[in-house]
Amino acid sequence: MAKKLLEMSLEELWELFPIFLIEHNDKWNKNYEKIELFFKKALSRCPVERISHIGSTAVEGIWAKNHDKCMNIYPFLRMKCPVMLYMGYTEEGKSACSDKIFLKV
Repeated sequence: MAKKLLEMSLEELWELFPIFLIEHNDKWNKNYEKIELFFKKALSRCPVERISHIGSTAVEGIWAKNHDKCMNIYPFLRMKCPVMLYMGYTEEGKSACSDKIFLKV
């Protein structure tokens, strides 16, 4: 019988789920700008305080996981916005679909 994930050592987990880092890619900044614009338009009726790109893809000069489909982008809101539910996100701010950008309320 195979081991459960919680029973595996870090070495065994790294073998199953390897993480590959690549040099910073300027396309991440361009992707963020497009996504930020999308959020500004989609949330134009919501009280957005700021939209932030965080994590390794946001820091120039460091290596990061290659995030083509998922970046850590957080709109900070003063209250919940119903538009987010139509965009595929739950009220807790976690994406209902793993290939979407994570949104945190």
